[in-house]
Amino acid sequence: MTQSEELRNKLLQARDARWQLIAELDEGDGCLVMISSNMPGEQKHRADGIVAWAEAELKKRIQAKTLKTIQDAAGRAVFMKTPLKPTEAKKAGVGLEELYPFCRLLDIDIYFGGKAFGRAEAGMSKRQCLICTENAADCIRTGRHTYEESVSAAEKLIREFDPSF
Repeated sequence: MTQSEELRNKLLQARDARWQLIAELDEGDGCLVMISSNMPGEQKHRADGIVAWAEAELKKRIQAKTLKTIQDAAGRAVFMKTPLKPTEAKKAGVGLEELYPFCRLLDIDIYFGGKAFGRAEAGMSKRQCLICTENAADCIRTGRHTYEESVSAAEKLIREFDPSF
């Protein structure tokens, strides 16, 4: 097994474990919020500081309470609960994702009633690419940018957040 295959398997295992945790935590009143990063490359932990910053911001902005924090192959993930309705929570999450350029590395997902509540459900535009202004999903699917370009763009954003990187 190559190193990239090993990493891919670890990322898939992390995703499966996160979905299991989402199913366990998405109960009761309010919405479940998961903060993670969309950091490209192998060093997902490089964006952990931005995820921690977002956790503090959401505590203030939407009265979210932290339920659990995990660290896995995909980096840091914080699971929170907020009393807001899904549309309000998603709009607050997207507002934070777009607040500063480094926030582009954030991925703030909302879950309600066992389902993901995305930008489309909240009537919002799709996420922009880290490198260009096109739809991020289209750039990823078509391979519009190289792996190196994506990692470089992300590292530039991390340095903006924390110049010591």
